[in-house]
Amino acid sequence: MPNCYSELKGVLQEQYALYPHMQLVDAVKLIYQSEFAGGHMISDEQASLRRLQDEWALVAARGEPTQKPIFENLSGGLCRLNLEPIIKLGIAPATVNRLFVLSANRHRGDANSFAGKLAAFRQWCADGLFPWTSSELDAYLAAYEAQGYPAVSHSEIYRSTYAPAYRVIGSEFQPCFQLLVEIDRLTVRHEQLLVAIDGHSGAGKTSLARLLAQIYNCNVIHMDHFFLPSAMKTEARLAEPGGNVDYDRFKTEVLAGLQEGDDFCYGIYDCSQGKIVEQRRLPKKQLNIIEGVYSMHPIFNDPYQLKVFMQVDPQIQSERILQRSGAQLHRRFLSEWIPLENKYFAAFRIAEQADLILSL
Repeated sequence: MPNCYSELKGVLQEQYALYPHMQLVDAVKLIYQSEFAGGHMISDEQASLRRLQDEWALVAARGEPTQKPIFENLSGGLCRLNLEPIIKLGIAPATVNRLFVLSANRHRGDANSFAGKLAAFRQWCADGLFPWTSSELDAYLAAYEAQGYPAVSHSEIYRSTYAPAYRVIGSEFQPCFQLLVEIDRLTVRHEQLLVAIDGHSGAGKTSLARLLAQIYNCNVIHMDHFFLPSAMKTEARLAEPGGNVDYDRFKTEVLAGLQEGDDFCYGIYDCSQGKIVEQRRLPKKQLNIIEGVYSMHPIFNDPYQLKVFMQVDPQIQSERILQRSGAQLHRRFLSEWIPLENKYFAAFRIAEQADLILSL
């Protein structure tokens, strides 16, 4: 049996234990969502947001929340994000809707895979893992297949008993969900929000910044573009904790530009060519993300409203860098760059100063 089936079986068993009034159609709906996420591409994001805002208001009006978890796994890299426990966290409906739209438009699903999951579900019922009989399931599935496997709604019993209110999103958003909450909370209070993402090489800093750029209308600035030029790599400079970055240029070009509160330009340094290869224009935006090692250097006088440190197990770090950069650069990371980074982390206690510590 494929691993995805084993995971799905566990999810169905867990869901049936949590929601014992689940009907056959509710189980099929879960299997459908595990394959097709939202079930269709969402071309009108604003219409989707309006529907979410209406549902958000209804959930908020219920008063005392139940004990539903924030996330419920669906298998297949998808999960349900329950609205009830997040209403008062401070995350914006627009952010939740963006996660839903991104997930719906990425996960296309496959009809043959879905049919295979339904066949596996039938066998689990025949094995007595669930209360529906083979004849009952055969009748339902025959009619369902004839309709072309459409999306289905929860049963009336399930809705009246459990009042489901959720959005299906990709599981990749779970590890950074608290970060999204913090960004949304701070966005309400600050005209300009500056977020630092520092941490170990290979921990996923660039991937996280890329993900945030898909969720928010923000600027992302990479510390790799301020790599220390060869001419500045003196013995004294490299002996300095955090010296392996052109922090003076970062201060004068980026931090000063952000402080002025208008569009500005900064240079992109290419370490393979050993020079600044272009000038990049950065438009004025409320949210600005500085990504990369040394972004929390104390010489910058802590300009950030939110600081994130990303950590990774050394073995996983090594494997990721080897896969990403190849054997030659992998050796340089291990012998040169990682020791310099670790010296910086230890000297300035970077992790201890972070508001959030994440592992992806």
